[in-house]
Amino acid sequence: MPRHLVLGNGRILVCLDHFSQLKDFYYPYIGLFNHIMGNTCRIGVWDGSQISWAGDDWEVETGYEPYALIGYTRCKLPNGIEINFKTAVHPLSNIFLREIEVKSDREITLFFHHNFSISETDVGDTAFYNPFLNAIIQFKRDVYILASAMSPQGGIAEYSIGTKQGDIGTWKDAEDGKLSMRSIEQGAVDSVFALRFSPFPQNNRALTWVVVGSSLGEITALNELVREKGSELLRETYSYWTTWLRGILPDFLDLPDDIAELFRKSVLIARTHIDNGGAIIAANDSDIMETARAHYSYMWGRDSAFTVLNLDKLGLIDISRRFFLFIKKLLQGSFPFLWHKYSADGSLGSSWHPWLIDGEKEIPLQQDSTAIVIYALQQHFKRYGDLEFLSDLYEIVVRNPARFMCHYIEEGMNLPRPSWDLWEERRGIHLYTSAVTALSLFSAAELASAIGDIENSKLFFSVGRQLWYSLSKFFKGDRCVRSFIPKSDGWFEDDTPDASIFLLPLLNIKPIEGVDLASYLINVENALWVKTPIGGLSRYKGDWYFRRVYDEEKVPGNPWYICTMWLAEWYIEQAKTIEELKQSLSFFKWAKLHALPSGIFPEQVHPITGEPLSVAPLTWSHISFISAVLHYLEKRKEV
Repeated sequence: MPRHLVLGNGRILVCLDHFSQLKDFYYPYIGLFNHIMGNTCRIGVWDGSQISWAGDDWEVETGYEPYALIGYTRCKLPNGIEINFKTAVHPLSNIFLREIEVKSDREITLFFHHNFSISETDVGDTAFYNPFLNAIIQFKRDVYILASAMSPQGGIAEYSIGTKQGDIGTWKDAEDGKLSMRSIEQGAVDSVFALRFSPFPQNNRALTWVVVGSSLGEITALNELVREKGSELLRETYSYWTTWLRGILPDFLDLPDDIAELFRKSVLIARTHIDNGGAIIAANDSDIMETARAHYSYMWGRDSAFTVLNLDKLGLIDISRRFFLFIKKLLQGSFPFLWHKYSADGSLGSSWHPWLIDGEKEIPLQQDSTAIVIYALQQHFKRYGDLEFLSDLYEIVVRNPARFMCHYIEEGMNLPRPSWDLWEERRGIHLYTSAVTALSLFSAAELASAIGDIENSKLFFSVGRQLWYSLSKFFKGDRCVRSFIPKSDGWFEDDTPDASIFLLPLLNIKPIEGVDLASYLINVENALWVKTPIGGLSRYKGDWYFRRVYDEEKVPGNPWYICTMWLAEWYIEQAKTIEELKQSLSFFKWAKLHALPSGIFPEQVHPITGEPLSVAPLTWSHISFISAVLHYLEKRKEV
């Protein structure tokens, strides 16, 4: 399922496979809409006698250029032909660029297939060859996509446009080395064009591009820009991202160079998943739809809050402010809390949380998602102190949700009423949700005080303190209860070991009175560490999601990047000496070992083979790694 390269500018996002083939193309928002839907846009080579489509018989190396969102893919074919691609999305214009270098002892033809389904459906598209622009254009309503090329041998040499049936489309027309030159088609359409390359010329380079806009005039102007500037646009892209990075990178001190490089890549990869309108999207690897025709191209308040907490530390204040303004827009309705997830345009995302529980009406609330956003805003204000910005957000983002949480209390427990847990799987009263709600109310009290709302500040602090005192209910002797699950005859105490307990010390939640948290954390680590050569920490014992091994003692669940990085941060925090601190570097080495060669982190890792599982990249995986590295650097200065 993984995407080996992701390239974007906050308005478009392009995801490529191992061979530099387009798999996802998002516009006009990050995560919305996907105009390819995971279909493959094939690349093929005709050597004069046969066609070779990108596949397992090609030797391929894929990665990112240092310090920039520019990808490279180096291909060697069985017949000895070498093709190198350099790919980028221009930071300021909706242009996807692919620079091509060919090394061949014979004349060859490269075929580029485009399998668009505009606005996520193949109904009603039109594709045509525009002879005035020497380009293929596909459009529907207000989405126009143009593909073209130029090389020393000229631009598009041949083309074919037709209808597709499943996976079979115009790419089949290229298998005899020639294209039909059909110039227009409507409905479920695709296209392919050819570029010719001579053997061993001094400059055997070409440039292909895909541009997108809302009108024919817009894409025509972008096409002219590419023809005018050519590969200079790649140099502009490199300059932009190196300058962007230079302004935010920390002092890496004695951090190993390969881990520092992985940090730089993680920041850039995370940026590709952040929409300029404020939404921070979880993942955009559409192959996940093979499981249930659902995807991760949504904003979760939880993941996003952890993202801005760390990007704030890097000084990326504009990203954080756009996010909080986006949250304000979401919370301006009738309900003072965030729903399960949202699309990047602010519309409600899909959900599996029911509105009816045991015959009773129920609002499907995941309270931790709203609570962590308030904490993130308090940390943002603490760092930057922009009172005018806070005053614009306070009523909608802080006061109303905090007042709701103050009244959403389970009588007799003095804890938040049942809601869905951090993992979105269980409804109950949860340790993590309760702790982060208390933290949220303490944060809201500080923000209310700063704004001059003293009455609510006192209320928020008082209820937060009551919740904090009640956290001791989750700790019973040597047992840690992760959740109280409501049953007809009372509360079921679910003491399944759960990695979310590591978030309590990481979020600086006050020590719980009478509780030795460290001993519980040690027990959870021992219970959840994957006991195979792969290692890593699982979410909880018996985790079913993408399960590959059913021996819970050996493999309690697949190792997750976020959980393993939480454990790393706990080790970092406990370190008293440089030697102890450097032991935590083993977690960073684990992250690198199981990343894709390009540096992309998946959500999970196969506990036996180490291959990526679920989506890749996952924004939260990269943010958790960033958080752990920043924590390491802070601790290094102390010890």
